[in-house]
Amino acid sequence: MKALWERVLEGLPSRSADLGRLPSGAWPIVAGALARRAHEQGRTTLVLVRHPDRFLAELRPWLAGRPTGYLFAEVAISFLDRPPAVDAAVGRRLEALAALATGAEPNLLVSSRRAAMRPTLAPGLLASTAVELAPQARSSLNGLAERLTDLGYSREPLVEEPGQFSVRGGILDVFPAAGRAPVRAEFFGDDIESLRLFDPGNQRSVMSVPRVTIRPGREVVVGSGRGAAAVTRLRQSGDLDNLRGDVRADWEDELVRLALGTPFPGVEFYSAYVDPALPTLFDHLPKDALVIDFEPDRQLVEARELERETTALAAAEAADRELPAGFQAPMVPASRLLAEGWERVRV
Repeated sequence: MKALWERVLEGLPSRSADLGRLPSGAWPIVAGALARRAHEQGRTTLVLVRHPDRFLAELRPWLAGRPTGYLFAEVAISFLDRPPAVDAAVGRRLEALAALATGAEPNLLVSSRRAAMRPTLAPGLLASTAVELAPQARSSLNGLAERLTDLGYSREPLVEEPGQFSVRGGILDVFPAAGRAPVRAEFFGDDIESLRLFDPGNQRSVMSVPRVTIRPGREVVVGSGRGAAAVTRLRQSGDLDNLRGDVRADWEDELVRLALGTPFPGVEFYSAYVDPALPTLFDHLPKDALVIDFEPDRQLVEARELERETTALAAAEAADRELPAGFQAPMVPASRLLAEGWERVRV
C-alpha cells in the first residue's frame, strides 16, 4: 500500500492506471493530489464519480482553492418530462462548461455518467452564441434583449435568479446563467456607459467590472432555422396524429413555438431533434485532460439501467398515446459514456 500511495502522490500515473485497491475514504485525497499536479502541468481534470455533488464537497478541502472546482450536475427530472424554467442543476452545468470554454486556466470538473447522459450545448454553439458586454462598447439595448430571449433568458420585472434579465429605461440587468452574480449595464443611446455587479437581494450596485460574458441560459439554443428543422425531424419520425386529443393540443402548441425558434420552459425535451448529435460533456474536454474514473463499471451499470427504464417508460407512454411512437428522448446512450481518448485513472 505504501508503494501505491507514493505512486499517486509522485505525479500523474500511466495512461490507463488502475488504483482499484484504494479505500473509498481516500478517494478525495487521491483526487485532490492528482488534480493539483495536473493543474501545475496546465491540464484540466474531470472526476467521474457517483454522487458528484457530495464528492465535490468532500474534495474541496484537499484542493486548497487550486484548481477551481466546478460541478457538472445531475438533473433530477426524468428525460421524458419537461424541465422547469429555472433549475439550479442546469446553472451548475452551464457554469462548468463556461469554465472550460474560457480556457483562462486549467480547471477541475466533477460529474458522473448519469449527468453526462443528458445532452448539452455543442462547444461551437457555446462559443458562437456568447454575448460580450463592456463599458464604451456599442450595442442596441433592444437588440440585446432580443438576443437574450433567443438564448433562453426570461424577461422579468426584477432580476433575482440566474437566467433572468430585465430592461427599464436605459438599464439592462442580466444574471448570466453561468455566473455567480447579476450585472447591470447602463446605456446612453447605444453606448454602454457603465457595467456593475449588483446584489439581487437589495438590487444595489456593488462594484464595477471591465467585461462580462453572457452565455446561453439553457442547454439548448433553438433559433428559427434549428427549430424548424427540429419540428420537421419530429413530424417525420413520430406519429403525432395518434396522440390523444387531451395531449395533442399541447404538443402542437409547443411545436409551433419550436418552429418559430422561440424558447419556452421545457424546450430541452426536444433536444434530440434540435441537435441529433446529442453533444456531451466529453465534447468539451481538452485533448490533454486527465480523467479520474471512480467505480466506472458500477457507473456504467447504473447508466444502462436508467437507459432501459427510460426506453420502457417511453414505450408505455406511446402505447397510452401520450407520446409519439418512436419519440427520441433527450438522452445520450450509455454506450457513449466510456471516457475513452484521455489519460484515465481508474479507482
